[in-house]
Amino acid sequence: MKLLLALLFSFATLSAQTIYATYHVEYGIIGKVADVNVTYHNDGRTFRIDAFVSAYGYLANLMTHHLREHHISRGRVKRGMLYTDRYEMHKRYGLYRSTTIYRNNYKRGVLVRSYRRDKQGKKEFFSTVRLPYFSHHDLLTFFLNLPRSTTHMKSGQCKRFIVTGADRKRGRVDFCLPSLSQEKRYEKLLGIRHPEHPSLTFAKVIMHRQLYRSKQGELEIAIDREGVVHKAVLEDVLFFGDVRIVLDTFRVVQ
Repeated sequence: MKLLLALLFSFATLSAQTIYATYHVEYGIIGKVADVNVTYHNDGRTFRIDAFVSAYGYLANLMTHHLREHHISRGRVKRGMLYTDRYEMHKRYGLYRSTTIYRNNYKRGVLVRSYRRDKQGKKEFFSTVRLPYFSHHDLLTFFLNLPRSTTHMKSGQCKRFIVTGADRKRGRVDFCLPSLSQEKRYEKLLGIRHPEHPSLTFAKVIMHRQLYRSKQGELEIAIDREGVVHKAVLEDVLFFGDVRIVLDTFRVVQ
């Protein structure tokens, strides 16, 4: 669920504010399989995002061993863009607990990842490595920065980003706008008619790693002018069909 989480946090207006949002995840014929709750706070100088993911329902909890995740992104705001200093992923499933922490050193241009896995409260594995790439984006801030980093893109164009926590080898994420001839396919896939929702833009996000056995992790999304993702679909995944991510509630507190 970690990578599906990445596209849920496209809260565009980056002035001082606090935002609360909830999403749910559906999996083919099974129906709802996860809940996502997000809090985003920006005081104009620094930011923090907390995202909680929990499996929902008997089958989802059985398959994921009662998966629970907590993602934390912290950093600074510069000229309306979010610059990550530290990104954490805490995961609990069955007898296991794992923590992954990414730390950015902007002066040296170095990104370090630490990983620890515990079983029944005892350390089972630990490693710290310097990654072969550097990025100020992470899986939670990537979409937040999109309204400012894709302003000159046109229909049919793609742009590559380097994102902490994405493609394990190089951090690659591709963002593509469909051509006009492809929009009908997006309307059918997402269940959204563009003429009825002119404020929404269709796009594809390619994570370059497997999501639910999909080859490259290709997600089709509907995103509005403020950068809020309303719906996303990962097509034809293992056994049960599409994975769908749907916005439920969105609230801004100034």
